[in-house]
Amino acid sequence: MKKVLPLLLMLCTSTLTAQTSQRDTLLRRQYDSLLLIQAANVRYCKTRNPTGYMVQACAAFSRTMPRLDLLTQLGVTPPIPPTPIDSSKIPVKIAIHSDGILVDVGKTLQLSTEVRNNKDSIITVPVSWSVDSTTLASISTTGLLTGKKGGIVITTASASATVIASRSYTVKDTVVTPPIPPIPPDSNPPVTTDSFPILVYNGIKAELPRVVLKPGYPTGLTKVYVPLIGNLQFYLDNNCGKEIILPVGSIYAGNFVWRPLTCGQMTLVRTDTTTSWTRTTPTKAANLRLAKIISSNYSPVLFISQSSSLLWLDLLEITNTSLDANMLIQSDAGRSRATTPQNIHFTRNYIHGTPDMKLRRSIRVDMCNSYIAHNWISENHNNDTDTQAILGINGTCNLNIVDNYLSAAHEVVMFGGGDPADSTMSPHDITLKSNHIIKPIAWKGKWLAKNLNESKNVIRWDIVGNVYEYNWPSAQDAYAFVMKSENQDGTAPYSTSSDITIRWNKITCTANGFNFSGKGSNPTPNVTAARFTVYHNYVPVINVAPCNGDYSAGVPFQLLSGIQDAVIINNTIENNKSQSNAAIKLEGATRLVMSWNVMWNGDYGVKGSGLASGNATFARNAPGAVFTNNTVVGADCPNMPATTNCTSNIPVGAGANIAKLDSLLKGVVVAP
Repeated sequence: MKKVLPLLLMLCTSTLTAQTSQRDTLLRRQYDSLLLIQAANVRYCKTRNPTGYMVQACAAFSRTMPRLDLLTQLGVTPPIPPTPIDSSKIPVKIAIHSDGILVDVGKTLQLSTEVRNNKDSIITVPVSWSVDSTTLASISTTGLLTGKKGGIVITTASASATVIASRSYTVKDTVVTPPIPPIPPDSNPPVTTDSFPILVYNGIKAELPRVVLKPGYPTGLTKVYVPLIGNLQFYLDNNCGKEIILPVGSIYAGNFVWRPLTCGQMTLVRTDTTTSWTRTTPTKAANLRLAKIISSNYSPVLFISQSSSLLWLDLLEITNTSLDANMLIQSDAGRSRATTPQNIHFTRNYIHGTPDMKLRRSIRVDMCNSYIAHNWISENHNNDTDTQAILGINGTCNLNIVDNYLSAAHEVVMFGGGDPADSTMSPHDITLKSNHIIKPIAWKGKWLAKNLNESKNVIRWDIVGNVYEYNWPSAQDAYAFVMKSENQDGTAPYSTSSDITIRWNKITCTANGFNFSGKGSNPTPNVTAARFTVYHNYVPVINVAPCNGDYSAGVPFQLLSGIQDAVIINNTIENNKSQSNAAIKLEGATRLVMSWNVMWNGDYGVKGSGLASGNATFARNAPGAVFTNNTVVGADCPNMPATTNCTSNIPVGAGANIAKLDSLLKGVVVAP
């Protein structure tokens, strides 16, 4: 018995241990199965005695709680259910506010934030502050900004890792000149006062634009700050008559629309920065970190709807990132003056394509009472269709284009080229003043080119004080100016180019000069082009590499198809420096006046097709023309009108007033 009793005790103990092990194994299997249906979020783990069997039991919550009896038997503390999240306390957007954007060195400016939840209610949450340059400024945990050194500093407020707002502030040094008041300058050259030093004048002078718009910059508007990551279209639609301010360095992508709004007040959209009222350049835009508004497809960045009005875009970068785009800014005038967009202004913007993209145009200006000033508008080129920096066809009126850089491959600035809704919608009263108008010579051989300015349908266009550069033969013969009447689509017999004034301009490196035609190439009916007044223009380089053409180029003036009342006086065209086909190609002009001009005779002088040069051409193609006191160096004087000077001794008062012209054009060409 003594031997049996220990044996029975060992057997019972072994059986109990085996049963316990089997039970634990079953519990673990049941619990492991339970784990398979739980979300792996929150873990609860327990480790058994190291001398025994190691069990790691982990549980997590989902919609169904684990079986508490299994957890208890395994020795695992039952998990505590998570506290429900109150979404009304979660921030979704934040904005920075302050009284102004200037802070003096050594002074402070208190900044505050407005944090909103998903119901657009204001909530209170902790906010952290930072600045991008601790050299320029510091900021406290309460948003107190302290100026340390002059410059532009960007402050950032964060309500969470994804809810962030940024805003730029100018730290003003005491030695810095105060900002220039926001009044666009418009001083040179004179627009209305010119005298005509001619002895005989029986032509009809072109009428200048009846309206030269110069709006006052909007001030005192309620300021609305768009978040760094915000819905720009929402802000455009819901802040009529306010100042919509975009953060420095921000990017807003999409195809935006300016719609008709009813507040009757100007809406200003600009980057949150300040600068002088001078032309924006690519370098200046980069240094200021202008807010970018971009499209990534063929459609416009901004579409200006019918009947819309009162929008001012200032200090913005507007571009497209695709390789093929129609235009950057498009306006729709509809069928009447009542639906034509009004008072749309563009100042100090960088509006551009890219070197390799196909971009038809930057701005379609089918709008009235508009001011385009101090912009850099560039990279308009496309070998599949004509391109322009600025084009107006339908409803364009009272347009003032001042102090811009303008580049395009075909016609840099053009009016006409399509039929307007009716005669009242023909482009009229336009000023093109103090602009640098150019085809970069690097485009030669890469992009097709035509001319620098063209009109097919425009009334009262003043082209004054501009600098033109680079115009080579490509898709056309490269006349700098091509002005004619053209009923483009055959539905506008009222189409005309009339009352065009071209004065105080300098044109460098072009194959040919001025091409004026009473009719266009389209045989459809139109109104003969009339009243072109052209004076004090200087062309120092014509038909010289890299802008040279073939033997037919180097022509200062071409007058075709019965152009009426062209008055051409005091112009200098130096067509003596290379091959020059003729001084004037004259195929038809009525009441022509040419006096005190300076040019060189070239191969054929004043020449009409099938006619002898000089007097014979005048008698047949321009009967009654007044051609007095002109210098045509190298001409056959016996066959020219009596007062023609054929020597290289240019009389005092002849040609353009180059000294005055140089003075007027100072500052027109600005480095990029």
